[in-house]
Amino acid sequence: MLTHLCHHAPSLLRRAMAKTQIGTPYYVSPELWKNKPYNAKSDIWALGCLLYEMITGKPPFDSNDMRGLARKVSARRTTRAARLTARA
Repeated sequence: MLTHLCHHAPSLLRRAMAKTQIGTPYYVSPELWKNKPYNAKSDIWALGCLLYEMITGKPPFDSNDMRGLARKVSARRTTRAARLTARA
C-alpha cells in the first residue's frame, strides 16, 4: 500500500497544483507571472503583498505597465516606502 502511494505521489502533487489566474496584478506571485502551476504558497505571497500595502500605503511592486510589474515581481524588487508614520 505505501509503495503504491509513494509511486503515485508525484502525479497526485501535480494534480494538486492550480493552473488558473485571477486577482489583482499587484499581488500575483512570481509563479503566476511565469505561467507555472502554483499552490497555497501563492496565497501567502498575496497576503504578504496585502499586508505590505496596508502598512506602507503602497503596493510592494509598482510599474507603469504589466510587463514591468512582472519583471519587478520576478526579480523581487519592491517599491520602498519612504518612511512609516506613527499612524502606520
